[in-house]
Amino acid sequence: MLPKRPDVRAVPRLTGRAAFARSGGWLGVGRHDLGMIASRFAIRLLWPILCLFQLGLLIGGYRVWSHSRPTAPGPALSEPRAASPPRVTAQAISPVPLIAELGRGDDLMRQGRYELALGVYRGLVAGAAGRVPDTLRYRIALCFEGLGRYDQAVATLRVLVSQTADPVLAMAGEVGQARIWFLVGRPAEAKNLACDLILRVGDGEVSEPSLVEDARYLLGLALAREAITIDCTDPFADPCLARATLDWLAEDGLDRLAASKEPRQPAEAVEVVRADRTASGSEDARLTIFLPDTPISAVIDRVAGECGLRAEWTAAARRQADARSTTVTLGDSALPEVLEVLTEPLALAWGIKDGAVYISTRQEVGHESIAAYRITVARRALRGVVERNPRHPWAAAAILELGNIDFTGGSLEDAAATYESLAREFPRSRARVEAFYNLGQAERRLGKFDAARRALYSLVDGFPAHILAPPAYLAIGRMFFEEADTEHAISPLRRALTLSAGSDCRPAAAVLLAAAHLVTNNAAAAAAVLRENREDLKGERFRETAGLLVALARYYGAQDARKSQREARGLLSALVASETDNLLGPVGVLLRGRAYRELGLGEQMAALYEAALSQPSRGPFAAEMTYDMAEFLYGAGRPDDALAYYKELIDHPDAKWANRSRGRLAEIAFDEQRFGDAIARCRELLGTADPLHAAETLKLMGRAYEQLGDHQRAAVCFAGQRPDP
Repeated sequence: MLPKRPDVRAVPRLTGRAAFARSGGWLGVGRHDLGMIASRFAIRLLWPILCLFQLGLLIGGYRVWSHSRPTAPGPALSEPRAASPPRVTAQAISPVPLIAELGRGDDLMRQGRYELALGVYRGLVAGAAGRVPDTLRYRIALCFEGLGRYDQAVATLRVLVSQTADPVLAMAGEVGQARIWFLVGRPAEAKNLACDLILRVGDGEVSEPSLVEDARYLLGLALAREAITIDCTDPFADPCLARATLDWLAEDGLDRLAASKEPRQPAEAVEVVRADRTASGSEDARLTIFLPDTPISAVIDRVAGECGLRAEWTAAARRQADARSTTVTLGDSALPEVLEVLTEPLALAWGIKDGAVYISTRQEVGHESIAAYRITVARRALRGVVERNPRHPWAAAAILELGNIDFTGGSLEDAAATYESLAREFPRSRARVEAFYNLGQAERRLGKFDAARRALYSLVDGFPAHILAPPAYLAIGRMFFEEADTEHAISPLRRALTLSAGSDCRPAAAVLLAAAHLVTNNAAAAAAVLRENREDLKGERFRETAGLLVALARYYGAQDARKSQREARGLLSALVASETDNLLGPVGVLLRGRAYRELGLGEQMAALYEAALSQPSRGPFAAEMTYDMAEFLYGAGRPDDALAYYKELIDHPDAKWANRSRGRLAEIAFDEQRFGDAIARCRELLGTADPLHAAETLKLMGRAYEQLGDHQRAAVCFAGQRPDP
C-alpha cells in the first residue's frame, strides 16, 4: 500500500522570533540556501571559460588533422614535366614538427605501411608552402616504389637528381632509378645508369660506399639478365629457371641516407691516368683516372696506352665513341672493369690480344660471337662484385645468376654446386627459394631424380606460399612421369593444381593430372579434373590436348555398349584432331596408342609406337609400348617379330614388364607345343622376386609336364609347389 500524502494543513506555522530565525534574519536568506546560491554563482562564472577551452581543443585538433591527412599529389611530384610550383625557401617549415613528422613517417615506412607514410610525407609537402626538401622527396619516391607505382617513383627521383645539391641524395636517386629499371625488367636502362654512376663516383666522390656497391651489383645483374634469356611463361618449357630477385624493401632506402661530405677527387688538380703494372700482365693493371668531360674514344686510348697496350678501332666503333663524352673519376680499378663501363652504354665490344685492345661494334662481331661475349662479360662482372663485397645484401642474387649462366651453358654440375652453396651460405636470403628451384631443375636434367625431388621438396616445405611452389610441385609430378611412376605423380600434381589458381601452370597441372588418372585407369577422376578446370583449358595451347583427354575419359567411363559406341566416334575424331599435338610428350603417345588399341586400330597403334621407339630417347613408357607392340605383332601372325620385342623386355629393369614378357614367352612355347621351353620359361619366372603370378605360372608348368607325361611333377605343380628340376 502506498503511503498517504502528508496534509500540509497539519504542519504547525512558526511565528515571532522562530520565523525570523528560519528566514535568515534581516537578509532574508536561510543558512540552507547559502550553498545553493554559491554553486549557481560558480557555474555562471566558469561556464564561458569552459566553452572557450573546448573551442580551443577543437581548433587545435582540426589543424593537426589537416596537416597529417593524405592529400592529392601536387604537379611537382606526380607530373614533373608540368609547370613548376612556386619556389620558396625550405625554412618555411618549422624544424621541430618537421623532424617529428618525418620520424612518424619513417616508422610507418619501416612497418611496410607505405600508403600511410606517403600521407604523412605529403602532409609535410602541403605545409611547406615552398620547395620540397630533398630528403622528403626521396622518401616520397621510396613510398611510390614500395606501393609498386614505379612510374611515379622514377619521375620523383628524376626531379630529385635534377634539383638537389646533396651528392649523396643525387647518387641515391640515380641508384634508385637503376634499381627500379631492373625490377621492372628493363636491364638495359639499369645497366646504362649504373655504368655512368660508376664512372663518375667509383673513386668515392661521395661518402656513401654502399650506393657505389649497389651500382656495381646492379650492373652485374643487368648484364646477366641481358646475356641469358629464360622464358618461363610456358610451364612445359625445359628448362624453366627462376631469375634473381633483389633482397630489397622500400624501407631499406632509408639506410642509404647519410650526411654528405665534400666531393673528393684525386689529389692532382690536372687530368690523371695512372696504371700500376706491377702485376703479372696488362689485364691485371690497377688504374687511377680523373678525366673531366672527355670523349670516350680518347679515354680508351689513354687507358690502353698507360697499360702498355695499343687501341685498335674499327671505323664504325671509332665514330660511335668520338660522338660521346664522359667524366671519369675512378681509383684502383681493374682494366676490364674500366673498359666494360666505358663500352657497355655504347654497345661496343672489346678484347685484348697480342698487345692490343680491339674495339668494334656488336653488329660487326656477329650474333653467335656476341652472345658468348655477353656471357663472358656478365660472368666477370658478377664474380668481381661478389669477390669485392661477398656480404652485400645482393650477393646471393649475383651467385644465383652465376649458376644460371652455367646452367644455360650446359655446365649442369657447376650450376648445381653453385645453387647448393647459395642455399647453404645464405640461409636468410630471398634468393634461397630460387636456388632450391633451380637446383631441382639442374639435378633433374642430370637424371638425379631423388636429389632433384629433395631440392624441390625443400622449397615447398619451407616456402609453401611462394609463387614457385606450384611449378615446383608440377616439376615433381613430371619427374614421376619420367620414371613411369604415374601413381606417385598424382599427389604432387594435385597439390600443383590446388595452389596454382590464377597462375600459368594451372592448365599444365590440370592436363597432367588428368593424364595420370587415365594412365592409372581412373576415368572418373580424370573427367572430374577436366570438368572443374574447363575454363583454364580453353586456350589454344591446351585445347587439342584437353579435347583428347575428355574424349578418352568419356570413352573409358561409358557404362553400356550403346554409349561406348557413341563415345568411340568422338574419341576417333579427337585422335585425328590431335595427331600433331605433342604437348604431353611420351604419356600423350601412350594414351593415343591405347586409344587406337581399344578402338581396334592396331595398325595405327603399331605405327605410332614404332616411331616413338625408334627415337634415341625412347621415353619412360617404352616398356609398355614394346609389350603392346609384341602383342599386336603376335596376333597379326608375325611371331618372329613379336618374339624379338618380348625378348627385349626380359632384361628390362622394370620387373613388371620383364615378368609379363617371360610369362607370354612361356605361353607361346606351350601353344607351339615346345613344352620343354615352356617349362624353362616358367622356372625362370618363378626364380624372380615377383611372386604375383606364381599360381598361373605353376598351372601352366603343370600342364606342360602333363603333356610330356611326367604326371608326378605335374601333380606337384597343380598342388601349388615347385617341382624338383
